Amino acid sequence: IIIYGAGQVGEGLSKLLDERKILNWEMVITNRGNEKYKSIYEIKDKSDVIILVASVLYNADMVNIAKQLGFKDIIDMRYYAEM
Repeated sequence: IIIYGAGQVGEGLSKLLDERKILNWEMVITNRGNEKYKSIYEIKDKSDVIILVASVLYNADMVNIAKQLGFKDIIDMRYYAEM
């Protein structure tokens, strides 16, 4: 599982996954500028990966980037966030 987005939604998803004892996940961002996270562009193996797009404001752009990079299983978490 890849959490794509390190803002409030991404942090919430990471806590949820940890609480549910789902430990095989990683958080990425679009452009590497933060040493804590790598860029989605750095992920080479796209097989058996689920992308959770964790943004309310930039979700459409992030979904498009993930599709352009060849990811198949993309879930836009915006549809599950309370507005």
